[in-house]
Amino acid sequence: MVGQSPPKVKDPVSAPAPSGSPWRRRVGWSLGTILLVAVVVSFAPAPGANRLNAAAHDLAHVLVFAVVGHLLMNLVVLRWRIGAAALLSLVAGGALGLTTEAAQSLTGGDPSVGDLLRDLLGTALGVLAALALRAPATAAHVGSSSPRLRRAAWAAIALGSAAALLPFAFVALQYRHRTALLPVLLAAPDATSRRFARLLPDRELPAAGSPTITVPLDRGRWPGLSLDEPFPDWRGQRALALDVANPGAQALALNLRVHDSRHDGRHEDRFNQAIVLSPGERRVLKVPVTAIAAGPRDRALRLESIDAVILFHDGPLPGGRFELARIWLEP
Repeated sequence: MVGQSPPKVKDPVSAPAPSGSPWRRRVGWSLGTILLVAVVVSFAPAPGANRLNAAAHDLAHVLVFAVVGHLLMNLVVLRWRIGAAALLSLVAGGALGLTTEAAQSLTGGDPSVGDLLRDLLGTALGVLAALALRAPATAAHVGSSSPRLRRAAWAAIALGSAAALLPFAFVALQYRHRTALLPVLLAAPDATSRRFARLLPDRELPAAGSPTITVPLDRGRWPGLSLDEPFPDWRGQRALALDVANPGAQALALNLRVHDSRHDGRHEDRFNQAIVLSPGERRVLKVPVTAIAAGPRDRALRLESIDAVILFHDGPLPGGRFELARIWLEP
């Protein structure tokens, strides 16, 4: 009617929370899911030495906390305006991530700042997803049109998802390259195969570019080179071959070690062979795979699950080093 004010439209976001059994069930299920996530993450086992498992573990942190962020946002937005709800959801997700990392330190886990950052990224993605899916109802409260809000949220989700997925995809491609390189397990000029190797004790390899890898022996209990996670299935192969050289003026005694995924850490539970290189000698060392299989004292080494090839010196050797060009399998 003329002279009457238009009816007020109820604010769909800042309105009082609904009451009744369905709403209580929704809150209960959401809080129960968040609590379950906290328990599972806190007591989850460490990913182990497998690099692909570790990358999957990192990605899982993002995915799990994306669910947490989505649930938190959909709960908090019932009581708070959209901006405050998003901020509170991020703070709550970060606090939950910090709590789970602290719990891991008490349960023998491996807490890390990286995991906490991935938890925050996942929470942010979940909050953004809630914003995108609620765009028609929330547009008025962020000063933007619904289509613009939806596009902005999905664009941010795409960028955040790429940041989470790229490390896992990168590692997966490294494993694919490892398979394509067969029968070569490690080649000094090949940057990707070098990512599976490390200098002992726990040093990264220098950048690729040289035809050989220089392995210093000047420090550590067992200095040398470890090829971790070589292509694991050696069944049907005839020999393991290593192209190694001693550039020094003195004879060099080295030890070759091969173990499988069942290795219990004992010297008697793996293949071991002593090698002596004369001054200035370069040699292609060939070891029959049958001898490697017979290496453990109490069992046969599992040729289908080779876990590491290590060439090392027993104790530090000041000024000592060896050169390694390639490790490969001969069919």
